[in-house]
Amino acid sequence: MSETNQTKTPIVTLYGNLGCDPQLRSTQERVINFSVYDIVIDGPVEREFRKPGRELHTFSLAVNAKDAEGSPITRWHRCVDWQGLTVKYRKGDTVALTGFFKVRTYEKDGEKKEIREFVVTGSKLRRLKVRSQAA
Repeated sequence: MSETNQTKTPIVTLYGNLGCDPQLRSTQERVINFSVYDIVIDGPVEREFRKPGRELHTFSLAVNAKDAEGSPITRWHRCVDWQGLTVKYRKGDTVALTGFFKVRTYEKDGEKKEIREFVVTGSKLRRLKVRSQAA
């Protein structure tokens, strides 16, 4: 039996209420230049590859729990949906989201920052929030 040093990201399920409607966002198309080996000229050649932009939905999820003393607490999670699974959900809906946590880093004003996000890989609507209908 062989062992590998790969770290697997654990899949978890969060049960909670949406704090806002999922917002549609998109990433920009990027052009990446690589040096690749070309058989014909027997040497390296610069090639340009295009990485297309993608759409995603972002929202917050409120998960209710209890602390060590038994007092109720609410934890907020930033969620990212790359597959469009939550597009029909609305603020206040109770959902079960399956996915994994990912730490993303970026730089703002010369300072390195980290954000912990929950990447959604599956979803199930558990209860719709009652909405008033216009007459």
